[in-house]
Amino acid sequence: MKIMDITKGIFTTPVYPGDPEPELVRICDRAEGDEINLSVIKACVHTGTHVDSPSHYLDRGVTVEKLPLEHFIGPCKVISCNGIVSYDLISQVQMDGCRILLIKGDVKLDEGICMGLLDKNIATIGVEVETIGDGNVHRAVLGKNIAVIENLDLSQIKEGKYFLFAPPVKIEGGEGAFVRAVLIEGL
Repeated sequence: MKIMDITKGIFTTPVYPGDPEPELVRICDRAEGDEINLSVIKACVHTGTHVDSPSHYLDRGVTVEKLPLEHFIGPCKVISCNGIVSYDLISQVQMDGCRILLIKGDVKLDEGICMGLLDKNIATIGVEVETIGDGNVHRAVLGKNIAVIENLDLSQIKEGKYFLFAPPVKIEGGEGAFVRAVLIEGL
């Protein structure tokens, strides 16, 4: 069994334009005589590898703690692509029984992709780039309860079938959450 970290770091990944830069603030420090080291993190929940919940773009959307964990844990398919990911492209993907699709490359999803994802019974779409697309794409995908993982690091991953473990941090009422994503090969 081989475990591969596909997470981009909170402090090493460029933030989305307009989002605040993340900060780690030390509030207790053993080097200063405190009994413990203790830090506070200040960051947008869409920094580094993260999940978008439907409430990110939809008024009555589900918040992150209510997302089904099976959308983030299970067999997945990794494919490579650059450019626009459309219904036609998705309809050609052989999912091999997987419900999670991770796309390696510089991509944007088009609005028509939802029907392809639904036709293929895909519950989760993950990308390497900072966003799957504009607000219309987010509303279309999240509105169909398809989970979104953004900012993955698939640079060292070959196309194929893996087991994904990438549950979002349980942030009650959150529209997104940090993720520590790993792929497992040979399970």
